[in-house]
Amino acid sequence: MTEKTIYEKIEELGTEELTQIKLDTLELCEKTYNEIILKANNEAEKIIKDAKVKASLIETQQEHNSSLERRQAKGKIYEDVVNEVFTKVLDHYNNLEGKKLLDLVASLISSEEVDKNAKIEVAEKDYNKYLQALSSNKKDLDLLNKKLGNKFNLELSKNPANIDNGFIVIGTIYDLNFNFTDLVNTKKEELQRDLIKHLFKE
Repeated sequence: MTEKTIYEKIEELGTEELTQIKLDTLELCEKTYNEIILKANNEAEKIIKDAKVKASLIETQQEHNSSLERRQAKGKIYEDVVNEVFTKVLDHYNNLEGKKLLDLVASLISSEEVDKNAKIEVAEKDYNKYLQALSSNKKDLDLLNKKLGNKFNLELSKNPANIDNGFIVIGTIYDLNFNFTDLVNTKKEELQRDLIKHLFKE
């Protein structure tokens, strides 16, 4: 007996059974399709989620880099401005003469505990400038001592100080160095620290 083909078997089935098979097949196909779609959607969502996470990390890094770059740019600007300003301040101090130099020296000395009989040393190149600014004659520092008051009797030493600018007060117990370069650099460093704190608060 010849085995019936699938087509012959289908023909022998009633319309109702045939319809059910079609429905079952469609249902299976739909179920499979839905599973594939669901899986695809899940995979897609995972890919999208991962992409968003990566994008977020990149964006955060970019924002961090951008913020860092801004800070670095600002920092460089601050540094340049600070250097320029304090270079001018140092030049200003170095070029002071007469009463303006007298006022500065008196101000610096009066802010410290100074031996009233101390000697002041300056660089050899500045000796005449200080003598003319702090004295009305070549014997003493009468203008400076008068300005300081309280029985000050400071003298300008002929021994040159080993500094580029400013002056040193030589006391009996300790000396005070009023080197303008050091004073300016100290103030500059203080300002730079304040600017750095300001940058990292932004």
